[in-house]
Amino acid sequence: MVDATKACESEYVSPDLVGKSKSKKIVFINSGAYVTGKYGEQLQFIVEIDGKQKKWSPNRDTCQNMSEAYGMDTQGWVGKAMQVTLKQLQTGKLAIIGIPLRDEGAPNPSPFVKDVELS
Repeated sequence: MVDATKACESEYVSPDLVGKSKSKKIVFINSGAYVTGKYGEQLQFIVEIDGKQKKWSPNRDTCQNMSEAYGMDTQGWVGKAMQVTLKQLQTGKLAIIGIPLRDEGAPNPSPFVKDVELS
């Protein structure tokens, strides 16, 4: 028997994946690279969530949160964790918002996501 779970999952972090995540925690595995995608050039990382490695292009708010905590050089993000949550946009779509975690696991305060509640 072959388990088809891996074949049925997306290779990307998605709102559905975050919504089903038990940990709601992402760890940066690499320092990222710019890739050309559906919305032009985007910064894309390999991250780990719930023991699975996925590709992820964080949104502007999340990038601002990370750079505020760890600097603009993404090499400093490698091994760092962030709490992720979903926020409904005015368009009705769900956005993944990340808040850097301190070593003890408590979220760092961020001026960009004051209205986000972590679950």
